[in-house]
Amino acid sequence: MSRGLAAALVIGAALSALAPGAVAYRTGPPAGYTGGFAEPTCAACHWGDEGAVREPGALTVDVPERYEPGAAYDLTVRLRDPGLRTAGFQLSARFADGPDAGAQAGDLAAADSAVMVVTSGAGISYASHAAAGTLPAADGRAAWVVRWTAPAGGAVVFHVVANAGDDDASPLGDRIHSAEARSVSR
Repeated sequence: MSRGLAAALVIGAALSALAPGAVAYRTGPPAGYTGGFAEPTCAACHWGDEGAVREPGALTVDVPERYEPGAAYDLTVRLRDPGLRTAGFQLSARFADGPDAGAQAGDLAAADSAVMVVTSGAGISYASHAAAGTLPAADGRAAWVVRWTAPAGGAVVFHVVANAGDDDASPLGDRIHSAEARSVSR
């Protein structure tokens, strides 16, 4: 067997072993991959076009500039990427500064069946895509709605990361986008 063929077989076996993990994320990623407060992003598991220039604003999250303590808001996460064939996201809401910096800020809830919320052992809630939320809303576009009930007060930072997947059932070729938004109490 030639070295080239042997290398191709080893690479193929490695990719086959990785593919089930990528498929499993169709039902939601593991908690803690928003890129905020020293967390990794989805790029820890999905590899793609890391060196490519990302269009500014390709990933956005609509949050109120100023929130009313205890009020509920629908936050819309929007992703645009020409290579998007399947998509996913993860979002957290945490206090931005002060003695509670990094702690959960308010409550996150799914607004529909496209979103789910899980809480980590550290008490941080993460909203992410559910299986129904992996399909693009339109060519190269995906969107999700997360319901956020604001905390009693303080500055809040929302970290969001999204995967524009190429739908090949592997972690290769996917493009990861990240964004941050802030809100303060009235």
